[in-house]
Amino acid sequence: MLYRRIVLFVCLLFVFALGYDFSDNVAPSRTPPHGLSPADVPQFIVLGSDDQSNAEGMKWILDFIESRQNPDGSPITMVFYTNCRNFSNPSVVGQHKRAISMGCEIGNHTTDHIALELDWNAGGAGIKRQMTLQDWRDEIQSCQDAIISTLGLTPEQVAGFRTPYLAYNDNTFTVLREVGLMYDVSIIEGHSTERIGSYYWPHTLDNGSPGHNASWYRKFFDIPIGSHPGLWLLPCYNFAMPPDNKCEEYGIESGLINSIDKMVGWATSGKATPLDYNLWAGRNAGGYELNKDQSIAVLKYTLDRKYEGNRTPMTLGMHTDFYVDDYHSPADYVNIQDAAERRAVIEEFIDYALTLEDVRFVTGMDVIDFMRTPPEVKAVPVKR
Repeated sequence: MLYRRIVLFVCLLFVFALGYDFSDNVAPSRTPPHGLSPADVPQFIVLGSDDQSNAEGMKWILDFIESRQNPDGSPITMVFYTNCRNFSNPSVVGQHKRAISMGCEIGNHTTDHIALELDWNAGGAGIKRQMTLQDWRDEIQSCQDAIISTLGLTPEQVAGFRTPYLAYNDNTFTVLREVGLMYDVSIIEGHSTERIGSYYWPHTLDNGSPGHNASWYRKFFDIPIGSHPGLWLLPCYNFAMPPDNKCEEYGIESGLINSIDKMVGWATSGKATPLDYNLWAGRNAGGYELNKDQSIAVLKYTLDRKYEGNRTPMTLGMHTDFYVDDYHSPADYVNIQDAAERRAVIEEFIDYALTLEDVRFVTGMDVIDFMRTPPEVKAVPVKR
């Protein structure tokens, strides 16, 4: 017992030394923070790219966002949740340093890109093995150390984490706090019972996660999530597919939801996993096999519903590796095999979003900072 108390005390000292304040305790809420109305908060969009094993893919997205700016004149920024195993490539390291110079955030995505070893054979019969605390420590701490030492960052600058495959267990979040990370963006928010435009805002995991509790992942694999005081969750927000009466408005044929439901063999309720991979991959790989126009329609429709609703942030999970011609598995994307078309999905969506006055492309930490610190509310003219 004494040994455990000593270890806990040392961990807390380490966390405080990083400068993070884990005294935050923010409950899940469908209303914007600080008593603000939706009209008084920006529509944040967080582009978060995983992996980064290809310098060309990174260069493409950095070139593009550098050529644009937010409606308020601020630079467009994003997050790169990175596997440090890719740092053996000097060109990849160079693009990471360029990203930092542009104000982008570097996040932790583990060293070797492993997570829960789920058994997807025989209809997903169960879990082969859940990663232990030590497994997660080995993966997360080693990545953290490599990012800090290779890119010359301070520990508090590497604040965000996304788990590979969006697969996690309670040990994941315990280790995130031990390592001193500030937020996670692995838990999906916005399931079949929740309406687009009224999702939960980011919150701390003091009392678990409503998104996790409502997920198939929680129910099928029986993975409970306990209390992790002060650790922020920036939810990985589900996309929404345009219903039949909106398809034409977004430039696609009617019947998208019904055709997707038939293809995957279950009722999606018009929701889509918020990663580029899932939009494009084949049905046997957990995807929806969308083409370019359908993908753009889903992103635009999702943004519009959020913008007109309670303005929860929009998260768009990317993989810069997928936007180059020599991507290792082009057959995975049966209806969008051309890398130029995949790039166009992101580019056309960004340009569409920038037509909305209150949109801001920001980092994950920008969103967390907004949640923690009341912003200045824009002045409202007084009618006379």
